[in-house]
Amino acid sequence: MPFDTGDLDTRETALLALEYIRNGARWFEEAAQEHQYGDEVLRALSEVAAANREFAGDLEIRIEEHFGTAGEFDVKRVRGLKRPDWLVEATSAVTTRRDVLEVATAEQEEHYQFFLQEESEVEDPWLQSLFRDLGRHARRVLVFLEEEREGLLDQEG
Repeated sequence: MPFDTGDLDTRETALLALEYIRNGARWFEEAAQEHQYGDEVLRALSEVAAANREFAGDLEIRIEEHFGTAGEFDVKRVRGLKRPDWLVEATSAVTTRRDVLEVATAEQEEHYQFFLQEESEVEDPWLQSLFRDLGRHARRVLVFLEEEREGLLDQEG
């Protein structure tokens, strides 16, 4: 689960989602700085980071339009918003280029499923729409990572 929205109101949930996407961009940027993975993987991770940054900008505008201001999320209330395990594992020297993309793809699939589930469980129409768009973004990233992984597999034979 990417994050927990259990006791948050609509605005707090939206701000937490924004913070999650921003952090995701930063996490991918940090992983892309590891030079051991090769140019293909670094490029893929950098592109995902850029896509997350762009989506976060759009999400911030959407929140500001709906609530008047995006503001900042109280980080002390964040539960489960941490660097994904796959990125921590990906920094070890034993991880191969293929492993990095395979694990990133699996993690992204989990996020996609989480957003779909949240969309179906929330009652607020605006929040449903937000989770739908989070799911669409996650799906685009997932498809991109799958294509990159398959391309790397083809290259490696």
